[in-house]
Amino acid sequence: MSAERYAQFQRFSTALNAGDHPVSRRKNQWRDASEMYERFRDRAPFNTWQPEVLRDYCDYALRPADENALRQLACDPVNEAGIYLNQKGNEIILQELPSIVTPVTLLRAPPGEDAMPDLSTSPTWPGLAAALPDCTEVYLPELNHFIPMQAPELVANYIRAA
Repeated sequence: MSAERYAQFQRFSTALNAGDHPVSRRKNQWRDASEMYERFRDRAPFNTWQPEVLRDYCDYALRPADENALRQLACDPVNEAGIYLNQKGNEIILQELPSIVTPVTLLRAPPGEDAMPDLSTSPTWPGLAAALPDCTEVYLPELNHFIPMQAPELVANYIRAA
């Protein structure tokens, strides 16, 4: 993220707790993976994923059933929201970027607004490629934040090429 975005997250983190973040309100009780798949397959952003990738997510993202025969996400939505809100200290990575001399290929979807971005855009700082000494940026305007889920073969090809 940009330095400004890190500062914005620090302001959010003092004003909000994880329970206030929209991610924390995700449905988190499922009878099984099929119920989860049926709910997500026509909903954004999941409706942009390859169906087999979404199926894998549903099959492997749930914990075993509890005593009520319900399953929950292995990454609890409140914990996930807390990760998004708690970025304090991570801004140090910006100082380290010039020392990363390994070649980097950055696959990027269109950028979003600096306010709370939606998942149809990339949250990646637009200046990231320029901040890395050896970075090739690949702009993919037809894709969104979930590039690996939308185009796994494309991502695999870039990994193989690297």
